Amino acid sequence: MGYYNPPASVCKSALMLPESFRQAAIPTVSSHAENPGIVSNIIAESTKSLLVLIIVPLIIATTFFPEEIITLIFGKEYLPSTSALTILGWAYALQVFNSPVSVTLSASREIKKFIPWAMLEFGINIILAVPLIMYYSFVGAAIAFLATKVFETLLRSYLLKSIWGIKRLETQGSLLKILWPAGILFVILVLVDRSPLSNVGLLILTLVLYSLYIISFKGIRQRIVSVSYGLRKRCGAK
Repeated sequence: MGYYNPPASVCKSALMLPESFRQAAIPTVSSHAENPGIVSNIIAESTKSLLVLIIVPLIIATTFFPEEIITLIFGKEYLPSTSALTILGWAYALQVFNSPVSVTLSASREIKKFIPWAMLEFGINIILAVPLIMYYSFVGAAIAFLATKVFETLLRSYLLKSIWGIKRLETQGSLLKILWPAGILFVILVLVDRSPLSNVGLLILTLVLYSLYIISFKGIRQRIVSVSYGLRKRCGAK
């Protein structure tokens, strides 16, 4: 556990924004429980924001810079936990991806349909964790958690259909518009990571590519401009 808790604590920090979304979304979802269209839009819009702002950077950071993160936060004596950090990075990325669906399902009047699946997910995690921990120690615990989140991701479409009656999110096409540039960004970093480029150079390239990825979306550009204008207005008022 000494090598599992540090990377887990790093990844859990990515859950702060989804937690804020949960607090804000539950009343809205509950009040529109009879309107699947509004629920679908809430899920789609929040998923897109989480993909760009949390999921993509979390996967990139834990995949390409696990040693740097562990060394910076916990010290070199915790470097054996870097493999667990990479696995947990992907696992928590899936958890963040599924959080809009989980929140809306938990706010449904048909929550009793959701509870058995949540219990099944917990059971799968326990069943996988016991043998994997025995054979692979703390890395086995991370693998079990990742496998559980993969199961949760595969289950989300079924739950949306059975509880909300949502067969397919109308904005799946817009989600793909976010995913394919992220996939290209990831492939570029994989290729560069295998080159003689230094870690500092890789970090700079990553920041540049991610910045371009962010500003390539019109909605996010508008939000950045809006926030910047608000900050300038406040500073001018002072």
